[in-house]
Amino acid sequence: MLFDIATLELHPIEFDTSFVPGELNFSGSGWIQQGRLDATGVVELLEPAGSRTIRVCGTIATKMQSTCARCLELVEIDLEEEIRLLYFSMSTDADVQKHEVAGDQVDMGFYEEPGPELVDVLQEQVMLLLPMRSVCKDECKGICEQCGINRNEEKCDCVSILSDSRWDMLRKFKLKIKHQ
Repeated sequence: MLFDIATLELHPIEFDTSFVPGELNFSGSGWIQQGRLDATGVVELLEPAGSRTIRVCGTIATKMQSTCARCLELVEIDLEEEIRLLYFSMSTDADVQKHEVAGDQVDMGFYEEPGPELVDVLQEQVMLLLPMRSVCKDECKGICEQCGINRNEEKCDCVSILSDSRWDMLRKFKLKIKHQ
């Protein structure tokens, strides 16, 4: 759905739509959409004669899945967020600092004519809401680097060696200095 400036000059555009997994592109994030992504809201043109600022207000809800970065178990999160966005035209010389933004929950972006696409807006917002690194729980112990067991489920007796062979020459050098 295109939020066309010509249409927004006449009236706001309401949206109430759903996207099945695969319709939106979250590749590269490590997250997979599980179930529908529901999006509802309204889009309006704030200054038809001025900076042609577009405001998008609404909600998005979906379930996302990834693997834990520490133990490789599945991680699922439910996203349900209210979105409040301002988009400024790239063709105008909009001075963003002139605009008073109410609240700290408003994000800003830029669009090219004829206007932003709903799919692009939703993909961007979901990506911004997702954690950069998925972890099943804060106290996740991860997997043992030696025997490979999940330390959350079993205890292993492996001795963790925190040594990096790339520093061996420096360690030898440090030892020689102490002995002199």
